[in-house]
Amino acid sequence: MIPEYKLFHGAAICALIDQSPYEISIGPMSTDGRLGFYVVNRRVGLYIKHSTARLTPWPFAFSHQNIGQLRELDDCCAVVFVALVCGSNGIVCLELSELRTVAAFRDEEQPWLRVARRPGSMFSVSGNLGSLGSKKRDGFADIFGHSAWNVNSSPNL
Repeated sequence: MIPEYKLFHGAAICALIDQSPYEISIGPMSTDGRLGFYVVNRRVGLYIKHSTARLTPWPFAFSHQNIGQLRELDDCCAVVFVALVCGSNGIVCLELSELRTVAAFRDEEQPWLRVARRPGSMFSVSGNLGSLGSKKRDGFADIFGHSAWNVNSSPNL
């Protein structure tokens, strides 16, 4: 049987490939045998979390293990993005620096996020530190403007 998280992660990886103007290579990073964080094109960290909730808002919590994995990606990659798979509704992608503005990653607290979306609109993201100043579109299209993608990559024509 396929573990549920692999279905959600597969959806995120397919969306990343479909929406990318660049050729994509993906390698896993795993310290405990469970995947969830990846290195894309040897420079870009991708951390995938999912919520199985069917309806908005979608909750996301980050364990100490998750925080360690994010730090590991941050140490080895030029930039880290966190993809939040919101049930079957869509995917919100945040740069790690954006995530840190809305969720506390101190040792004494467990960071959490809440993602909400009205029908036909963009996603809003809030966490235990407050709300993200701007709404996010569905998918990965917004992340490809980051300079980390432009090194040794050429757009697919």
